[in-house]
Amino acid sequence: NVQRYPEMVYILGRMGNTKDALDLIIQKIGDVKQAIEFVQEQRDEELWGDLITQSMRNPKVRLFINIDDMVYTFVFILDFLK
Repeated sequence: NVQRYPEMVYILGRMGNTKDALDLIIQKIGDVKQAIEFVQEQRDEELWGDLITQSMRNPKVRLFINIDDMVYTFVFILDFLK
């Protein structure tokens, strides 16, 4: 049920299943801003790689990476063209 996804993300995150929670945000909820915020909150460098992988699998999301003084800035642009 779509209305339960936020709760599922919260529970998965609290259980330490952050990769599954991120997958749910990207694939089911489709909220890129939430995905970025979730990864930032987790403070897990490996999860950034998962975010990139998940984003590249989603055809409606384009990812651009800007490296500035060793700080990674992720900018996502939704592509509504099919």
